[in-house]
Amino acid sequence: MAYSERQKEEIEHRIAEVCAGQIAERGLKAVSARSLAAELDKSAGWLYTFYKDFDSIVLAANSLTLRELDVKLSETAASHEGDGVAERFLALALTYLKFSLDNPRRWASLFEHQMQEGRELSHEHKIEHYVLFRHVEAPLAEVMPGVDEATLRSTARTIYSSVHGIVSLGLQGRLDRVPLPLLEEQLRMVTKAFAEGYARV
Repeated sequence: MAYSERQKEEIEHRIAEVCAGQIAERGLKAVSARSLAAELDKSAGWLYTFYKDFDSIVLAANSLTLRELDVKLSETAASHEGDGVAERFLALALTYLKFSLDNPRRWASLFEHQMQEGRELSHEHKIEHYVLFRHVEAPLAEVMPGVDEATLRSTARTIYSSVHGIVSLGLQGRLDRVPLPLLEEQLRMVTKAFAEGYARV
């Protein structure tokens, strides 16, 4: 059967949605081409009419998650636009934490998925991760006026990565699972330290 470009896009999006839904329900390791095909009432081979391989399907599902996270961070940034830098950093960090709590398996999939040997993440998918740093760059620019774009981006990435590390270690229990109030306090401390520290640079 021949598909129009619009039909292909719609089907690709539907496959990605089903994959994201199964990840949310079961976790990434329990999702397979067979489980997706069963829910869509198609054959596993049919999926590869639209996607190169299973990695590509997972990346499409993860892209949906990144877009949803971006929307949440954008809403937070807009609602705290008039606040101080420390308050904006904290609001963004707490939004990131809430998203991970509300979508634990989909959030974990962003970091658990491993490409097949010999393959790397596409530049486009990396950009979908990097674009989230802009939410940190905006308030950061206020305490680092005149800094070049590369330094601003690198510094924002450091702050974002620090928040991610606290959330990841706190929620995944690699050391000890951190109680939510303490986790929030840790985020408050680190975002305040970043805001005040860079303001003195």
